[in-house]
Amino acid sequence: MNRWAALILLPWEKFFSFIKRTHPVHSDACGIILVGYHKYRGKPFTLPDGTEIMPGSKVGEIHLANLKLKHISEHKKSTEWSMLHVLKNELYLLAKEIEENTELTPVTGIYSITVASAGAKRLGFHVRKLPRNPVNSFIASWEYLLARTYALPFARTRIHRELTEVWISRKQLQNML
Repeated sequence: MNRWAALILLPWEKFFSFIKRTHPVHSDACGIILVGYHKYRGKPFTLPDGTEIMPGSKVGEIHLANLKLKHISEHKKSTEWSMLHVLKNELYLLAKEIEENTELTPVTGIYSITVASAGAKRLGFHVRKLPRNPVNSFIASWEYLLARTYALPFARTRIHRELTEVWISRKQLQNML
């Protein structure tokens, strides 16, 4: 990773994780997926499996720990499929956390905002395009910078500037168990 990018991005990621109150999904996890829980504040919508996401619903917001992802990929000479397997294992542990923790019983869905949604589709996430506006344009540029800085060699050509939300329902996540 570019040294200058690291000087800016690493402190920001730590600050962002602190603000969003994210934590690794499970003690057995690699720590690639970080999750924070909050109430959904957007417009109501329905996922393809019929799960309704309503304002006030408890949802999980996931983030990738970019430095860990890059570290694992560089040391394991990872391929796209092996990284998808690692992420699928992290999602399995997230499903387990939601199942075992009674405080998380009301969680209706898990989502992330990203410019790299191709892998999420393969993991069972539903992709929703976000409207173009100045705030989303800024977020898309930031996500694109992160993705280009930390991207695995096989993923560099699949990163787009289009900002999307990727969602998976609690039901779909529980089917991983």
